[in-house]
Amino acid sequence: MNNPTIPFPKDGLGMFVHLEPLEWWYLSAAVADAQADKRETGFNTAFHGPDHFFSIFEMGFAPHVPSPNGPLAGMYRVGFWYDPQDKDKHGGGTKRDDTGLYLSLDQMLWREPAGDGGKADQGLGAFVRYGLADDAVSDISSFWSAGVRYKGLLPTRDEDVLAAGFALGRLVAAAGYDRSCESAIEVYYNARITPWLSLSPSFQYVRNPGGVDGVHGAYVVGCRLQMRF
Repeated sequence: MNNPTIPFPKDGLGMFVHLEPLEWWYLSAAVADAQADKRETGFNTAFHGPDHFFSIFEMGFAPHVPSPNGPLAGMYRVGFWYDPQDKDKHGGGTKRDDTGLYLSLDQMLWREPAGDGGKADQGLGAFVRYGLADDAVSDISSFWSAGVRYKGLLPTRDEDVLAAGFALGRLVAAAGYDRSCESAIEVYYNARITPWLSLSPSFQYVRNPGGVDGVHGAYVVGCRLQMRF
């Protein structure tokens, strides 16, 4: 969901299959209406005229690394996607049967001791994402991001999360971009006000926003309020 090299369709009809033969290993596959339009019912686009279906396949491993404070959970995923639609090539002409690859790695690095009231997910964790797409039809040829998060850093605030991340996308010059890449740094703090209410102030710096000349950087300050019913 956070990888811009994957051309996910808009909301529409789809099917998802998940197999978990072992506790630490799974296989997943999904197909979705590549021509979905949220203004239409799914049956109007999925079964009307020429039908194209976006598909994605994923394999994941869930290791638990031993540590003095208990096992450190992780999730390592590798995936492949396929889009059969005709797409305009940047140099002219069209291409169909577009494909791409992605990686998604999450690992807890340190867990707070259970004697301090620490929970299984309380402590320091890290993530890495990578995606690769065909630069003949994609605006972003490759993308990667990495970051860290700490849950329960402050005393008595066990559900709060402090996180920081960096992301970089390689832009395709033939798609009309002046810059070779766009990158962003983000820091946020998610404060759990009540079991159903969270507040997340954030700060971002975007370098080469939009990949155009004349705009070298942009600062973004935001705050998100989330309620669960």
